[in-house]
Amino acid sequence: MDSPEAVAHHESGHAVAAVLAFRRARWLPRSPPRLPVRYCEIGANGTGTTAAKNIYCPTWPIDVLVPRYRPLMEAQVCIYLAGGVAEAIHRCGPRSGRELWSVAESCCAVDGDLQRVADVFGDLRRLTGYDLYPQHFADRTAEMLLTHWCAVEALAAALVDERRMEGRRVERIVVEAIEGVMAQ
Repeated sequence: MDSPEAVAHHESGHAVAAVLAFRRARWLPRSPPRLPVRYCEIGANGTGTTAAKNIYCPTWPIDVLVPRYRPLMEAQVCIYLAGGVAEAIHRCGPRSGRELWSVAESCCAVDGDLQRVADVFGDLRRLTGYDLYPQHFADRTAEMLLTHWCAVEALAAALVDERRMEGRRVERIVVEAIEGVMAQ
């Protein structure tokens, strides 16, 4: 069973990545959600959950994949990978994205995340003609999380204390942490 701090960092990674993805998106096929993250929680059994909206979903009814979906697909992959990468940073400190992904695969409960990544990779393969692997996105995900590590840490600390947070509180913690660093 993982420590509450490790689980909190994992779930905070997903939440921070989701909030940032929707704030950075230049184009969305639908109106952006009011709250990208519905809730984050640490379960009693040492697992966690982040319920967030997808910025891209392979089950969307898309007749033809078009290149403008690619940034959304790539952002969704980073959201899925961000949990394991954030937990790996928590466990062993900043490293290259590929080193962090190696740690994440070995001890950061990423099996479910990888299943969802595989679905998006199927669409990316159809769009680009290339096979992709999580390691291709590990550096990008690590860079994004390390740039906004203050938000991951703030959210993880609050999650350890509260065990469950609703979307408004999640977003407020993330935005305040990022804006606090930008103001310095």
